[in-house]
Amino acid sequence: MPDSVVPDPEEHLADGWEPETSPDDTLIRQAVEVHASWPVAVAASTGRPARRTDDWSAAWIGDRGALTNIGLVTRPMTDPAAVIAGIGEVIPAHVPFLLVDPWPGSWRHTASPRSDTRR
Repeated sequence: MPDSVVPDPEEHLADGWEPETSPDDTLIRQAVEVHASWPVAVAASTGRPARRTDDWSAAWIGDRGALTNIGLVTRPMTDPAAVIAGIGEVIPAHVPFLLVDPWPGSWRHTASPRSDTRR
């Protein structure tokens, strides 16, 4: 019998949001995946900048407009500053955008959510 039920620090515990997990794994994952794909598909169809990573998707569809520029977190964040920096590479600082984070509490990893955002 092991001395502890706590896993070794090097052991990865699956959380269901690993990149290799099938998008069909859960209804929630399917919803996140489809919402992440929409702005990227619109931007791609118009020749605008967009990017999809394992952690987020973002698209710069236009300079202004309701729901025009969207960044969406696609799995629980471990490094919010890196997510914001990555989205900032796609959507320029002078352009307003909507950041969708489906996980309550994701911003607990940083001192202040506003300290890492441009707006």
